[in-house]
Amino acid sequence: MFTEFYYYVFPLTFILSLITCLNVYCYANYKSTIPAFLNDVVARVLVIVVITVYFLKWITLNQFISCYVGLYGIQLLMLLAYIFVFDKPVFKIDWKYFREKDFKTLIRYGLLLWFAGVASIGLKYLDSIMLGKYLPLSFVGIYTIAAFIPTVIEAPLTALEKIAASRIAFAWAENNRKDILEIYRKSSLYMLALGGLLFTGININIENLLSFLPDGYQQGATVVFIISLGTLVNMLTGANAPILFNSDKYRWGAFFLIALALVSVALQMVFIPWLGLNGAAIATVSCYVLYNLFMSAVVWKFYNLHPFDKKMLIILFAIIFCFAINYFLPAIENKILDMIHRSVIVTVVYLLLIYRYKVLEEFHHLLPWKRKN
Repeated sequence: MFTEFYYYVFPLTFILSLITCLNVYCYANYKSTIPAFLNDVVARVLVIVVITVYFLKWITLNQFISCYVGLYGIQLLMLLAYIFVFDKPVFKIDWKYFREKDFKTLIRYGLLLWFAGVASIGLKYLDSIMLGKYLPLSFVGIYTIAAFIPTVIEAPLTALEKIAASRIAFAWAENNRKDILEIYRKSSLYMLALGGLLFTGININIENLLSFLPDGYQQGATVVFIISLGTLVNMLTGANAPILFNSDKYRWGAFFLIALALVSVALQMVFIPWLGLNGAAIATVSCYVLYNLFMSAVVWKFYNLHPFDKKMLIILFAIIFCFAINYFLPAIENKILDMIHRSVIVTVVYLLLIYRYKVLEEFHHLLPWKRKN
């Protein structure tokens, strides 16, 4: 089927590349809300609509592929329209501006981060590719679904890093380390608090959730838990990547990311034949942890910046306590009701602990009873 629809790859790649460039343009102008909304809400809703229409057999497969590419074209046009609302860009290259800059440095920086970007993409998808080498393709399908579920946990961090990157870049240009430290620490604390709730909610319900899928997918529950741990570490270390890659020590992060892609191959070759699906997850999470520990260590070594706070221990305690409560909750035969009652109880307990120990005290004024006072 890929060969049949091969020529759609080129327009889709071109459109996605333009969307990425325009997103960066918006972030550099501190206009992040609309691009994030188009990427994370509008595009996904349109994909769901197109898939639903195809599922109902209202369109053919050829029409589905065309609509799929076309919806990203719609996103591109909406993004362009938004840019012309807040700015008046021109399509003429300002050669004078380029001559004033060190063009060779720009090229070196861009190429190095390009290789790092390729390595980063490889780290995300290498586990599924390597699984196909050692196990039947049915296991690849199970693993891919299971590994996708924890991405919900780090979605807020992904959005935050896109927004924070521009502010961090400008702060480095002004050597404003105070601003960088504030972003670093708040991003880590807020993301861990939110990630902890999502981590707990997903893993206490994962068996019920996978029970709605065909037989065999239930063995992906352990994969979800392992990869969730990796995403939680990612949340814990906050915006270390934007800080390092926008600093003059960006080479450390880029070279390590490229080296880590090679290490990931070796780990997958060791763990997949030994532990199967769980081995692929362990190898992937090991790379997550190594990456974040290294990035945080480099930022600490060169700039004496770290994001860690005693309040994080309270969040970790809240996660463990909620898992303990979930263990003693009675099971309800109806899977949906069981998920609802577990989620409600655990969420209330988690939020009460966060509130009681003032983990996010700066948000307390938003609470209704606080506003009355």
